[in-house]
Amino acid sequence: ESNNRIRNILESITDAFFALDSEWRFTYVNSEAERVLQRPREELLGKNVWEEFPEAVGSTFYREYHKALREQTTVDFEEYYPPLETWVDVRAYPSEDGLSIYFRDVTERRQVAEWLLFQAQLLEQVRAGVIATDLEGTVTHWNDYAEKLYGWSREEALGRNIAELVVGPTEAGGAGEIMERLRAGDTWEGEFVVRRKDGSTFPAHVTNSLTYDSQGRAVGIVGVSMDIAKRKKAEEERDRLFTLSPDLLCIAGVDGYFKRINPAFEETLGYTGQELLAKPFVEFVHPEDRAATVDEVEKLGAGATTVLF
Repeated sequence: ESNNRIRNILESITDAFFALDSEWRFTYVNSEAERVLQRPREELLGKNVWEEFPEAVGSTFYREYHKALREQTTVDFEEYYPPLETWVDVRAYPSEDGLSIYFRDVTERRQVAEWLLFQAQLLEQVRAGVIATDLEGTVTHWNDYAEKLYGWSREEALGRNIAELVVGPTEAGGAGEIMERLRAGDTWEGEFVVRRKDGSTFPAHVTNSLTYDSQGRAVGIVGVSMDIAKRKKAEEERDRLFTLSPDLLCIAGVDGYFKRINPAFEETLGYTGQELLAKPFVEFVHPEDRAATVDEVEKLGAGATTVLF
């Protein structure tokens, strides 16, 4: 009756279990061990473990099991067994008669952990600030580039509210609205004035979205931010040159209409900006050149990068 009770317990536990005698022969194998080892117990009982699993000879399994039996000490380790393509978490308990070995398949957990590590390493290589928070805005992840971008070290940032660290003084209200939209399930992308640790500010392009757990429940927010100060400055300089140039400069679409014109266009052609934008630009081309102009525009629409006419 005692043996039956023990057997019932060993069959009901979630761990795989097998027992070895002092000669390394299987004396018991539960059903979960059959599944993980991919061998029926009838093939294993009475057989030598090292003969049945020769690839394990010389491995961590071999060394740790011998240590447990030799020193009469419990061993606990995690190891990969290539023939089964399986990671197992093992606990081996010695006795005078042999070893009792409990183990579980942790392959999925290891794969998840390795994937998370890969993702974390990937995030550290991104040349953008990657910041994760919980739904209340408490920082849970702060990558290396965020340190460079905002001046706060990871240790300083973790556990603090994101608004205290990076929200510019003119953006407090907007930040609150964005958080509400995110909690409601939206994503947000746009320009935002952010603040460094020293109090200085700069324009950033920010993308925010929710993160979810395995049950699909929203658990946090991840934001990616890039410093666009240089780009903004370049755009402003380009706009200044566009506006002040004495040459006729325009931006036109392949639909045949001007999208933007500089003052020199208005002054030279004698039309207002609104008049020019309301008409197809081909109307301002000499009749003898219109066919060639339309042909060149079609080339641009088909993917050509430069045409001269």
